Amino acid sequence: KPLVIEWCNSEGNPVSELLATMLPENMEAAGMQLNATTTDFATLQDGMLHLGDTQYNMFNLATGFATANSPWYYFSTDEAWMGSYNTNWIADQELSIPYEDHDGWLSAWQNFIKVWNEKLPDVPLYSDQYYDFFSTRVQGWDNNATWGWQNAVLDAWVTE
Repeated sequence: KPLVIEWCNSEGNPVSELLATMLPENMEAAGMQLNATTTDFATLQDGMLHLGDTQYNMFNLATGFATANSPWYYFSTDEAWMGSYNTNWIADQELSIPYEDHDGWLSAWQNFIKVWNEKLPDVPLYSDQYYDFFSTRVQGWDNNATWGWQNAVLDAWVTE
């Protein structure tokens, strides 16, 4: 029985177009089936939130990888995070890290990495590296892994 991937991708997206030329033949060679649906971005977002009629299990979107990672939200069993932080809709206790337990966090993180690699609930197709460049005239810029540019810009100012 083939592994069937329901892929929702957005129209006019060069990455979607590249993947559409590379994935089908290679996936078929591996015994997989790829069903691609190209749609507008709003419909893609509805699919991610499970609001549409079709249940997709693959999307290609851009994301950045922060230094500070919060996997307890990404695989949380709490319904409040389903569809927002937990975009996989996977409620798996083994992938849930108890963030309140500061002393046990390191061992919980190490176990998370082991279990994540065994289950592979996410398979990255590609990644990007992002950089922020700004003039030396910009002052008060505090941008880091937990405080993105969209927050930093609110407190920044430009000198003459």
